[in-house]
Amino acid sequence: VGFNLPSEIIVHGHLTINGEKMSKSRGNFLTAKDYLGVAGHEPEFLRFYYASHLTKSIGDINLDFEEFKTVINSDLVNNIANFVHRTLVFISNNFDSKLDTLGDDEKFFLEQLQPKYEAVIKHYSECNFREAVKGLLEISSIGNRYFQENQPWQLIKTDKKKCHRVVTAAAAIVKDLMLLALPILPKYSEKVLRILGYENIDNASFNDLG
Repeated sequence: VGFNLPSEIIVHGHLTINGEKMSKSRGNFLTAKDYLGVAGHEPEFLRFYYASHLTKSIGDINLDFEEFKTVINSDLVNNIANFVHRTLVFISNNFDSKLDTLGDDEKFFLEQLQPKYEAVIKHYSECNFREAVKGLLEISSIGNRYFQENQPWQLIKTDKKKCHRVVTAAAAIVKDLMLLALPILPKYSEKVLRILGYENIDNASFNDLG
């Protein structure tokens, strides 16, 4: 009938719990509703954990609760959320939540990140979410390092204009990071993007990167 046959079919394995197959008799049968009933557990935590393990292979995915805590606390909170928070709070407290124009140094620095953005998009297109998450964490780590090395809390005392450009560049990375994280962390990314001035998140896309 003229239909194109699929060139590739992505199939995943089973979900295991702490290394064991889910079973009601073992008492380790976990539904999404059960997970949501646990106090303090956000759906996006589980999305992030699954994404950090999902590849194109048929292998099983293991939900290990100790690893789950480590991934959320270390990667999502201490890396990504920490970078977002420290950047936006500093701009709010010191520059009335206003951004500045970028200088040549800041523009050059941000241009170096473009290949990393493109790599994350490529991983998404290939359904290789584990590598996409690694890319997000790398970008966030670069942002954290940029913020730390420039020490805006000290720079503001000697060169407020330069400090404003530096934290504006950091905010630009936050924006791009949240655009790239939208498929995995839609609610969190939308919240941050609205803080950065996006009024219609439905129109946000990878075309806005950079």
